[in-house]
Parts: sequence; structure tokens; C-alpha cells
Amino acid sequence: MRHWPICLIVGALVQQAQAEPVRLDDSATQVVSSQRQMQWRSPLPGRQDDHTVVMPLVVDLRLNTAAWVGRTVRIHMLLARDGDPDVQASWRSQQGRLLDGSVSSGGRTVIYAGPVTQPLLEDRLTIELRTDGRWISDRRQLHFYYELDEQ
Repeated sequence: MRHWPICLIVGALVQQAQAEPVRLDDSATQVVSSQRQMQWRSPLPGRQDDHTVVMPLVVDLRLNTAAWVGRTVRIHMLLARDGDPDVQASWRSQQGRLLDGSVSSGGRTVIYAGPVTQPLLEDRLTIELRTDGRWISDRRQLHFYYELDEQ
């Protein structure tokens, strides 16, 4: 009877370890098109109230999911916080494999939920990046990454 509580604790620890998100390899992802520079959303005369800059881009997202074929998962897109004003990224799936959505700096959003059927999860995303143009830097780099949780 004394071993029963220990088994419960070990079982809970194993279950908790399995729940840890796994970072996915997205090294095959490519930016297809981008203007490579943020542009003011509003024309110059109306900019006094709108300081938003935007940048559209198209990305061929390729996530290595080979280790999870046959399993049910949730995949999240994350955008690292970099200390500058927040960036908002919103996207639309062009092939319908991933969910449309948005994420802000420091955030995490589900882009896929379901069974993994292929070793490479691919989709083309049309993305719009937005931020406050008053504080933008030429050296700013955005870091997106992807995490997988098994269900």
C-alpha cells in the first residue's frame, strides 16, 4: 500500500513531462515575397493620429513533424518579445492546412490541431506585420518559432 502514492507521483511526473511543448524544426521555411521594409499604413497627411507601419509578406511554412506522424497534436506559432514596441502578426492560410490567426510579441497562438499525417506540415501564409512606427529600428529582427504539444 505504501507504493501506491509513489506510483501516483511518478505517473503525474511522466504525464507532466509529456505535456512539455517541443520546439519544431522550421529550417525549410522560406520567405517568398516581402517588401522588406515597413511602410506607413496611412498617407502622410493623416499620420498625426495613426503611427502604424505595416509590412506584408508571403511565407512558405514547412514544419518537420516526422516524429509525430499518426499522433494528434496542437502546433503553436510564437513571436519572441524583443523589448521594442510590440509587433502584431496576422496571417491567412493559402492552402487551408493551417488555421488563420494572429499573434503579438511574447504571444503564442494555435495554428494547427489534429492528426499528423505527413512528415512535413506545409502551407503558404500571407502575413501582415504591424507595429508603432514612431519607435521602429532598422536593426529589428523578428523571431517566430513553433511548438508542438501532443494531445
